Amino acid sequence: MVISLGMQRTRIVIQRLFLIGVAMISIFLFIASIHFEREVQNQKTLFYQLQLLRTSIQLFKAVMHRNPGSLEELASLEYQFPDEVIMRRFLEYPVFVGDKQFTDPFGDPYTYDPQTGWVRSISGGYEFW
Repeated sequence: MVISLGMQRTRIVIQRLFLIGVAMISIFLFIASIHFEREVQNQKTLFYQLQLLRTSIQLFKAVMHRNPGSLEELASLEYQFPDEVIMRRFLEYPVFVGDKQFTDPFGDPYTYDPQTGWVRSISGGYEFW
């Protein structure tokens, strides 16, 4: 069986197009996996930041017998256990960004209700965490 020159060229073009398609799909999957990993990492960070803030609010309430007036008050005040010299902060590592505003990993500010002592994120899809 003899393959003509035109058929060989067609075969080569098809092979190259196939390789280009596979390369493009691979690049797309690589970029999508990076985006997904970043999203999952931000979700984990949000979960632990909310846990830290809520635990600090509970500690503040146990020591001061009231909810903090704001997250900034929570981050700025200190307490001391009996028979201890060390002063401790209610919130050791505040999650400030820029102008001392508490922001979540997605860049949106946390909202805090001083009456209930509840802190939450306003990022889309995470409002009820």
